[in-house]
Amino acid sequence: MGSLDADSERKNICVVSNRLPISVKLLDNGNYDFSISSGGLVGALRDLSQSLQFKWYGWPGLDIPDAKKQFVRDELAKHHAIPIFFGKELVDKHYNGFSSQYSFQHSGGVNEILRQDSMASPALSDK
Repeated sequence: MGSLDADSERKNICVVSNRLPISVKLLDNGNYDFSISSGGLVGALRDLSQSLQFKWYGWPGLDIPDAKKQFVRDELAKHHAIPIFFGKELVDKHYNGFSSQYSFQHSGGVNEILRQDSMASPALSDK
């Protein structure tokens, strides 16, 4: 049995969740801190990262000003995380309304983002 190239054998998976596996925090000095989230789905999937290449879509956990969004995108991309930015009103309605009453379901906006991503499932791509 010959050796296998680990990167060529890794399968791709897109994860869409409420939150990213990276926590983003605004520091008192105005800079952002990026750290690996703990618990939940992140913890459950951590061991699979050896055999799967994840691309993770979700909310970064706080409102990011337009001027800082590209910086946050670039930092999260280092961790294969793609932020979906929401305004404060939508976040409040989601966490204090929808998600407290119903389970998460994909929206047309999430599907559109996935259609534009080359790693997303071919079933979601436009034909």
